[in-house]
Amino acid sequence: MPPQMISPLVLAELEQVFASIRRFRFKLIATDWFGEEVLWLALADPVPFRALTEGVYRAFPAFPPFGGQHDVLIPHLTIGHGRPVNELRAAERSVQAHLPIEADANTVTLMTEHSAWGQWSNSATFNLA
Repeated sequence: MPPQMISPLVLAELEQVFASIRRFRFKLIATDWFGEEVLWLALADPVPFRALTEGVYRAFPAFPPFGGQHDVLIPHLTIGHGRPVNELRAAERSVQAHLPIEADANTVTLMTEHSAWGQWSNSATFNLA
């Protein structure tokens, strides 16, 4: 959704969506790649993150995840994108030494992109149930 369309009504709807989803614990277990462009961390169980995505999509069906570009959504944590492969490989080795990583998902942060150069900012935070 374009940032200029994120109104108080949209924020209220998002608050309801996330308030209906319980907090959960998750584990990042391995590195993986989308081509040689994106290095990411895989989840032991992607189901809770899919539930978050599906909840938002049900509330805003005109705005499919990733603009509908992907047939299959893979919940993940991006480590690096668009950097030289040697830098991403070094980051991968560094991160692998710390796996698995366990954490709690208690909130969801809405981030909005504000420029053609990919500048992002935190626009709102929502509590999970």
